[in-house]
Amino acid sequence: MVSSLAAFEHYQNHDAWVWEHQALVRARPVAGDAQVCAAFQRIRRDVLCRPRDRAQLRAAIVDMRRRIGESADAHVDLKRGAGGIVDIEFMVQYLALAWAAEHPSLADWTDNVRILDTAAKVGLLDGETAAALKDAYLALRSERHREALDIPDDGRAREVLDRNAALIREQWSVLLTPDIAKE
Repeated sequence: MVSSLAAFEHYQNHDAWVWEHQALVRARPVAGDAQVCAAFQRIRRDVLCRPRDRAQLRAAIVDMRRRIGESADAHVDLKRGAGGIVDIEFMVQYLALAWAAEHPSLADWTDNVRILDTAAKVGLLDGETAAALKDAYLALRSERHREALDIPDDGRAREVLDRNAALIREQWSVLLTPDIAKE
């Protein structure tokens, strides 16, 4: 799909769904005209840094996560399973979308690790929590890569998921379902 930058900007500002802004957190130019890349970066930053209703944002992200979870495979799913990669990605996207208006440095990066570092630097997460989420993310991604390059091993994958899922689900409750966590 090809559109002009003006059409892309209009769409992002007026018609895009939350999940499209979640994708924009990770979006980056990888090749092309330097001016087009710079214009895309400006649009991305402007969209990410605009104020949002955090309760509505949380509700949309939680709903999207619920729908993804319903389609998770029966085997150990490091990406879409509860306490897996998607949970961390969605938390990172929430932090960026919810707080970049107040902390524009959250829009500087497109990768989860540096966004988690930034969230700690600006006080949205304590350093220990950010480090633990980064470690969990990297462990899950490493095992997922291992699965892609090797014969999948559900036992090994289950061990990695089990080692990290409680922390991830706990932080999910803190960031995205705080009312439910109190019940």
